[in-house]
Amino acid sequence: MKAHQKRLSDKREIEKLVGVLRATPSRNSEVAEKLRTEADYFEPNAERMRRPSFAANPYS
Repeated sequence: MKAHQKRLSDKREIEKLVGVLRATPSRNSEVAEKLRTEADYFEPNAERMRRPSFAANPYS
């Protein structure tokens, strides 16, 4: 999942990444919560993550 997440975020395909995170099934409640948390983070930040300044320094 992490490799897939990195590939999609590197390509700035944030909406696709959110869709994959939300569509990934898990019977493990901790994993399901982590998937929701990740999707909930990426979704509202998609535009910011597309900016060249984010690509240069994603932790700013």
